Amino acid sequence: MKRVILAAILLAIPALAADTNQPLPQETQLKLLKAQRQMQQIRSQMGDLQRQYDQAVTEAKDLQAQMGNDCAAAAKAANVDLSKFTCDLDTLTFAPRPEDKKAAEKK
Repeated sequence: MKRVILAAILLAIPALAADTNQPLPQETQLKLLKAQRQMQQIRSQMGDLQRQYDQAVTEAKDLQAQMGNDCAAAAKAANVDLSKFTCDLDTLTFAPRPEDKKAAEKK
């Protein structure tokens, strides 16, 4: 039994010592390089989309601020109290503010 184990070890040592740093087949290398290139392109596209999204969010916030300012200016020009009314952007009118639940409970 010891001889079998010794023979197995002696046969395994050269196999383990063999150079395992062999290059991949050329077809596999090409596939991997193409996949890496596609990944880089997708990462670049993701970065572009993220920049576009960030810019759109900034523009949306600016437009909301501008709409609030325009509503306040229109309310001032029309002598409308914005504590009682709000700008209804769907109908472009001043609509009464809904009563708070706390104020409704007190009544």
